[in-house]
Amino acid sequence: MTSDTFDNIVERCKPLLAKYGIHQLTMDRVANELHVSKRTIYEYIRSKEEFVDAVCSSFVEDDIRKTNAAVEAANTYPDKLRAACHLYALDYFDGKLPLHEELLELRERFPESWQKLQDISRSKFDTIKKIYKAGVKAGVFVKSIPDPLNPRKKLKVDDICLLISSLTAAVVGTQVNTWLTNFTWDVNELLAYHSELLLRALCVPQDQAN
Repeated sequence: MTSDTFDNIVERCKPLLAKYGIHQLTMDRVANELHVSKRTIYEYIRSKEEFVDAVCSSFVEDDIRKTNAAVEAANTYPDKLRAACHLYALDYFDGKLPLHEELLELRERFPESWQKLQDISRSKFDTIKKIYKAGVKAGVFVKSIPDPLNPRKKLKVDDICLLISSLTAAVVGTQVNTWLTNFTWDVNELLAYHSELLLRALCVPQDQAN
């Protein structure tokens, strides 16, 4: 097996998984869609478990790579934070597939592959933390905010970074894993609204900026 051929098969299968879902994407269908024999597929992918695991790993790597590229290309710290909150892995999906059902099946049938998807959240937290701390140092983001649950306390930078990441994960989890998927907005549209609301609270007012 050559890694190039294996990687090519996995890359071509990502939109197929997004189109058909885990249950409907059989190895027969993969072979038909890729215009190769089933025997050829099994030379590179020995089982559906291996197939799903490889595609999930590729989704994770793709999202992390695209996030880093978008953050690097952004010119301002608010734009970098917006880029970090976008879920690029979902760009393969057209909204027709019931994502909450697919993820439930993934978690139940392929728990190791499900765990790999959590790497996206961990990577985004590290990226958000790095951006926010740099933005604070540059005088763009606030150093603290009042704790709404304890008026005598303030949330510091590390708390704010954890809050941003937790709220981002909550938006994704609620939208993707529940019946809320049926509403008009897709996940990344909700993340865009979420980012704007956060930035209104976390950006230093222009008249106070350095």
